[in-house]
Amino acid sequence: GGSLVRPPAVWLNSAQGAGNGLEISGTVARTGGQVVMRMTLSNKTGGPMSGFAFQFNKNSFSLMGTVGVPDIPAGGSQQVEMPLTNTGQRDRTDPLNKVDIAVKNNLGIMYFAVLIPFNTLLAEDGRLEREPYLQKWPAMGDANEQKTIINGAKSSSECKAILEANNIFVVA
Repeated sequence: GGSLVRPPAVWLNSAQGAGNGLEISGTVARTGGQVVMRMTLSNKTGGPMSGFAFQFNKNSFSLMGTVGVPDIPAGGSQQVEMPLTNTGQRDRTDPLNKVDIAVKNNLGIMYFAVLIPFNTLLAEDGRLEREPYLQKWPAMGDANEQKTIINGAKSSSECKAILEANNIFVVA
């Protein structure tokens, strides 16, 4: 069980001028009905980093978050988990799941972008019963029909289990 969680990726590279010696790697998951960013912040400089603050740009899903980050000594790293809410400002981004984030510390302001996996945005209570679904189906039109096979699924029951673990429900 449990929804799919992608392996951590580097979101802010310390070697790039924009990183100021800060590297951020992370992944986005859905835990307990909430979207969370799991991040490792690494200090690749010779001095301490302190005074961390995050700011989210407007994005398609109004996502925003805040988390306290302890000071990070030279060469050290800190793991944090930032719960995201959908109480931020909304504006369509391209791609739709892109979120631009600024992080400030004592060395300056750095910018990075995160692609939020769509399965983390889907609610656990998204199931719809068969009859209401079948009544709505004709109104959707053929242009909206998707025919995609899930990689790794060897049977319809395995495919259904993968979908349900990610809050996508088979109705009919």
